[in-house]
Amino acid sequence: MALKVYSFCCEAGHFFEGWLRTDADWQTEAQAGRLACPVCGSSVLERRPNAPNFSAVRGTVRTDTNKDLSDRRKLEREKALQAAQGEAIRAMRSIAAKAEDVGKRFPDEVRAMRAGSAPDRLVKGICSPEEAQALIEEGHEVMPLPDFANTDN
Repeated sequence: MALKVYSFCCEAGHFFEGWLRTDADWQTEAQAGRLACPVCGSSVLERRPNAPNFSAVRGTVRTDTNKDLSDRRKLEREKALQAAQGEAIRAMRSIAAKAEDVGKRFPDEVRAMRAGSAPDRLVKGICSPEEAQALIEEGHEVMPLPDFANTDN
């Protein structure tokens, strides 16, 4: 059961509050000597009107809300980034699965497709970083494929 706050005044004029369950409890507690003025100890009490202490809630009493919101936004950004990375990995694996593996012939196959002497298709293979840079400088659209995207492993 909830407690209610009551205002009291003793015979000496001291004001104080008491927390009781019911309206009738204050008289029972005072007569039993369990409710007395904290200043003078008098148990001759008079109940006084008390105004409820309600106020409009504005904002919060917490002082760390900015940090909490910042942490929550950071967590949301991290989750979004992880989801985007997962989608990118799935897309790379899908592309790698569809590509024809030409192995070490990769630079030659790319040049042959551009020249029109080989059919245009999606290929993957092996080349050195220098060969990859040369293909890019020649205008070929190539990109390194990370090991995790290779579905052959």
